[in-house]
Amino acid sequence: MYFRAVNFIKKYGFWIAGVLYLVVLLFIQDIPVFWDMYGQVKTADYFLETNFSNLFPNGNTFSDNGHFPLYPIYLALLFKFFGFKLWIAHLSVLPFLLGVLWQLQRFCTRFLSAGKTFLVMLLTLFHPAFITQSIYFSSEIALVFFSLLLINAFLYERASHIAVAAVFICLFNLRGISLCLVLFIYFLIGKKNKNAWYLICGFFVWGVWLIVHHKITGWFITGPEIKEFRTLATAEGVVKNFLLALWKMVDLGSVFGWAAVLVIALKRKALGQPLVLLFLVSVSVILTCLPSTNPISNRYFLLSYVLLVPAFMHSVNFLDKKLPVVITICFATVLFSNNGVMYPNKYGNAWDCSLKSLPYFNLRQQLDVYMAAQKIPVKEVSAGFQLYFNDSFYLMNGTGKEYSLLSDTAMPNTEYVADSDICNNYNELRIQFLEERYSLVKTFKSGAVYINLYKKIPTL
Repeated sequence: MYFRAVNFIKKYGFWIAGVLYLVVLLFIQDIPVFWDMYGQVKTADYFLETNFSNLFPNGNTFSDNGHFPLYPIYLALLFKFFGFKLWIAHLSVLPFLLGVLWQLQRFCTRFLSAGKTFLVMLLTLFHPAFITQSIYFSSEIALVFFSLLLINAFLYERASHIAVAAVFICLFNLRGISLCLVLFIYFLIGKKNKNAWYLICGFFVWGVWLIVHHKITGWFITGPEIKEFRTLATAEGVVKNFLLALWKMVDLGSVFGWAAVLVIALKRKALGQPLVLLFLVSVSVILTCLPSTNPISNRYFLLSYVLLVPAFMHSVNFLDKKLPVVITICFATVLFSNNGVMYPNKYGNAWDCSLKSLPYFNLRQQLDVYMAAQKIPVKEVSAGFQLYFNDSFYLMNGTGKEYSLLSDTAMPNTEYVADSDICNNYNELRIQFLEERYSLVKTFKSGAVYINLYKKIPTL
């Protein structure tokens, strides 16, 4: 019986894991658009409206971050053929999810048995960041896929795959550039692998895009709309960024996996290739975070979270007897339980990387129903990031309802203010301002998420 089960997993492990992921997606297809995917859906709609005639929709409430709009174009093409629908947006991530599983399987089979490889694919689903980013159809899943494709292309000596993966990765964002640079140095200088030269294809395409972008907009990396996020950090800021990056790297339960692999590596006095590649990937993200004032997000380390799992499994594989089973169960428990971990508001929480954000959508609906019942004009309400989202892109229903955006710094002057911990815009001065000039009208709360609605106190 045991051997039959092992053979079955060996033969169908990928498909079993793929079906599990598909079931998860089918159950969440009604969840509205969340976090940064709002901007990508909105940009995709713009491309549809303009028939792809303008890839530079800066201004008109759009923000140009300097990256090639690869994922919005992909979404726009899907919407063009299948309709501008929420379930299409959710299913857009499915090819990349299956691609991640496939590349993860190819990666693991070089170091692990079929059974351990299957466990890696299941354990990856337990990571708060990966499952949450999948549910919110994040473009980071696509970046993880192409990154794993690139790593496997080096391991399996596939030069054409290196070139293709490098092009997509470099077009995604600056973290893709950093990853390609780190891998270029490691494989060309460290491993004497001449296939590393194919990474130049990615650098070349990115350079062409920069020139075209500069010709249209007048800037390369930092422009007027994003200069507050892409200015050079001070020496103190670099140190702060380094510590923050380390925190994000081991956050969401990943610290357990890191501790395990490092302790075992020290005991064995050997790193192993999975751990080396995990280090390289993590270093590439940290290098991107260090010099900039851009806030550091947990999702930047999604590839590190994914590669931590096979590195962990490879490490515990050398332990004796039943220890690997016990430690793996502990790791899975720690990962899943970290969906509920909360930090004080002033430090922010990884809402787009943990399932504790799921109650938000029902609370936002309760707020909308209450506003309509009280006949409160929409524009008389200032709401933070997430809360202000236009329903045309948040619910993808074309209604156009949108609250006024609550500034992260300036004090509000609207009749009502909707404030939530999910906005991650903690401001002590605004809290004091609300206490002095507004009264709390209604609180909507579920789990770790709350939305407070305030009304301006009449002046005498």
